[in-house]
Order: sequence, then structure tokens, then C-alpha cells
Amino acid sequence: MHLIFVVNIFLGCDSQREKDINNLPKPKDTTEKTVYNAEIKKSYQKYGTSHDDLLNDLGSSERSKDAIAKLVKIGKPALPSLQILINTSQDMTAKGWGIQAISQMPISEASILLTDIEKSDQETLVKTWAAAAIINRTTSKQELLDLVSYVSTYPALKRPFGLQLERLSGDLNALQMLELIQKMPTLQETFAPLILKSEPKLLIDVMLTHADMTLRRQSAGYLASMGRSNRNTIPQLLKAYDFTPSAREVMWKGGPLYVPSINWDKENGVALFAHLLSWHIFCEKQNLRDQQNQLYNNMRSVTLLQSIGMPRYVRNSTAEIIKAFAPVYGSRNMQVLLEEQKVYKQYAHLIGQ
Repeated sequence: MHLIFVVNIFLGCDSQREKDINNLPKPKDTTEKTVYNAEIKKSYQKYGTSHDDLLNDLGSSERSKDAIAKLVKIGKPALPSLQILINTSQDMTAKGWGIQAISQMPISEASILLTDIEKSDQETLVKTWAAAAIINRTTSKQELLDLVSYVSTYPALKRPFGLQLERLSGDLNALQMLELIQKMPTLQETFAPLILKSEPKLLIDVMLTHADMTLRRQSAGYLASMGRSNRNTIPQLLKAYDFTPSAREVMWKGGPLYVPSINWDKENGVALFAHLLSWHIFCEKQNLRDQQNQLYNNMRSVTLLQSIGMPRYVRNSTAEIIKAFAPVYGSRNMQVLLEEQKVYKQYAHLIGQ
């Protein structure tokens, strides 16, 4: 019940709020369970404030909603009373609804009190509720991101944090989310679904050119998953790997070349292999041996070779690769590829011409 209370009351799921308010457990009492005895309740919850009646009602499933509304309307003068409730009450339900009342007050003093509660020596659950309320009160993406440490301190807030982030912005791009995950690994659970819903292009750029090698590798992993569910991923990958005749350098820079482990179908797999072969020839002409080896390491993928109908092993030799790929690609297509690289005469005999 406590976890539902945190998620539904403080961080969205508004459609459930009314239901949760009405279904909160009745406070423990020594009287008959079917009757809420207000006088006995007051006898062991006397706070010594001018708002005691409302504070007592926070422990009642029947009265809490109305009490919250009245306390919110009172506003700032009710905050000291609510602080006394949080500090002295043994009724966790009353404490929770007290924090809810504070969270609904649109004044800076309410935010200060919530922060004090979160930093206090209260029960972890109470501090979690306060942190959830603080998250829910944020009004900008940056303000929310400044609270990212709450996610590691209070693991129950992973999903609520992500939901609030979606509500506030949706502006965080995939790279920013990857960078945040790197700083706070616990955010993986929150951000992974959002990254997988993003457009592939930025992740492709990160995978091919980012200075951080970890981010390159992570991007390749996400793109592999996206390739199975996002139909835009494969066309954009093929576009990124396409050879440019005017190229002066390889299309990946300053690090390893990744080709996401997607279950390539034959048509797209053949197109990918042709692009990689073009770059392999380019690297041979430019004497870029390291980059040529990187290409070969991706071209020898068993799953890729099987999907396009090539032998499971081809030696790292431009001539051997051309010879093995020509029957799959077609002699005419291979001729065009070699002419584009201005090496047709050199390899024409390998494609039966």
C-alpha cells in the first residue's frame, strides 16, 4: 500500500487518486472497527495547534480529502502545524496525507518544509514521500535533473522521476539520457524505454563519432534493440554506412567502428555489406590498415554472412572478399561499385569480366 501511495498520490496516475484516497486503511484503533471514534482519536493525537481538528482528520479515510483541501486553503499558517504532525505523529497515514497537503500549497515555504522533511531523521518512507512531492513540484527539466540523486537514495522513485521528466520536457535527447545514465547508473531503468523510443539518427552519430568510447558502445547496443522494433533504424543505418566517392576520411572517427547486431534480412544485409566493402577498398587505397581491419571485423560477422548467403569465413583480403561477394551482389552491381572506386580494371577478372 505504501508504494502505491508514493507513486499514485505524489507523481501522477491522477485517475487513481480518488480511489486511493477513498481506500486508505483506517487508523488502528482500540474501539469497534466499524466506527471511527473521533474523540478517542483526538485523545492520543493532540498536537497543541489551532489546526488539531484537521490534523486528526488526516488519519481518517473518510475525512482526509476534505482536511487536505482545507489545509491547502489555509496555506502558510498551516505549515507549522503540519510540521508538528510530521515530527510527532505515529500515524503513517496521517503523515502521508500531511505531506500531500504541503505538496499542494503553491508557496516557496512549502518547498522548504518538504526539503527539511527529506533531510530529517524521519522514517525512510516519510522521506521518500517528501522527495516524491519535491519531484512532483518541479517546473523545469533542469530543476528536475538537479534532483537526480534522489533516484539512487530512494529507488522507488525511478519510474516516477522518469514520468515527471516526460511531463516536463520530452526535450531530453538520447545522448543527454545516456550521459545521465553514465553519471547515475540507476537511471537506466528510467531512461532505457525513452531512448528506445527516440529517433535513431542521434544514436548513430554518437556510435560513429563520439569521443567517449563507452557512449559509442552503448549507442550500438540501443540501436541493435531499436533495429528489431523501429522500422526507421535500418534505413538510417544504411544511409550512415553508405560510401561517399568524394570522401577524404572514413565516416567513423577517433575510435572503433560498430555495426549493431541486428538480424539483417538478405536485402538489407547485402546493401550493408556492399557499403562496408566500398570503405574496405577505400582504406586499402589510402593505406589505412587499422580502419581496414575494423571493417573486416564487422564484415566477418557470422550472422551477417549467413543472412546474405556468403561463406562463413572469408580471408581479410580485398580480392578474396570481392570474389566471395560477387555471386551474391551480382556482376553488374559489383562492376558499378568497383568503377566508383576506380579499381574496376584491377579486379574485373574476379567477377567474371
